[in-house]
Amino acid sequence: MKGGQLAASLGHSLVEAVPSLFSFRIKDERLKGLAGLAKEQVQVCFGPPGRELTQQGPVLVTHEGLSGPAILKLSAWGARLFAEFAYEGTLRVDWTGGLGAAVVRERFARCRRETGKRFVPTQAMLGLPQRLWERVVEHAGIPSDRRWLELRKEEEEALLRGLLESRFPVSGKSLNKEEFVTCGGVNTREVDFRTMESKCCPGLYFAGEILDVDGVTGGFNFQAAWTTGYLAGQAMAAIREG
Repeated sequence: MKGGQLAASLGHSLVEAVPSLFSFRIKDERLKGLAGLAKEQVQVCFGPPGRELTQQGPVLVTHEGLSGPAILKLSAWGARLFAEFAYEGTLRVDWTGGLGAAVVRERFARCRRETGKRFVPTQAMLGLPQRLWERVVEHAGIPSDRRWLELRKEEEEALLRGLLESRFPVSGKSLNKEEFVTCGGVNTREVDFRTMESKCCPGLYFAGEILDVDGVTGGFNFQAAWTTGYLAGQAMAAIREG
């Protein structure tokens, strides 16, 4: 980034730029053929103990893996963590959106009481699309002809784990140049955000992507560029008028 090189030559420190707002590449039989399916409220987690990041929101199954607002928010807040791990690791997915084991077990019990003769794979619940529900049930090792009344304890526990803590291997992110924005750039501590003037080099103003400013949606980044551009322009115009 030539602008960053110029800023560095004038005494500024640069925060390394890394991709932000990207989707995850995941190859897993549970997602095969489900591209286009979405779940409204999902909780996703990534990272080692003590550094784990969690986000909630809609998740979309794509041809490459997983995307959607929850994934994009996770990639934004964890942009540097993902770069550190070379965009590989384990994504933990709670398809219930954080309802918790007690609530899910009660839903199972209700199914046994009210619709016990129905087959487990045919009765999607907790807001999961039918085909996604079927994959979770299949991965739990539950036979296609198992009725709710016949569901065994070990099968129920496997289904519970599949709903609350599915684990998917992340093998990369969306391809280079497909990311929405980057995080990184001129260190914000070295800029007066009232005018966007440099604290290191008076008379130098910054705006937009050159700054280490990014958000959880592309719209936020557009707004940041417009706002900082406006502030810098107003400050420079005031100097000229003065």
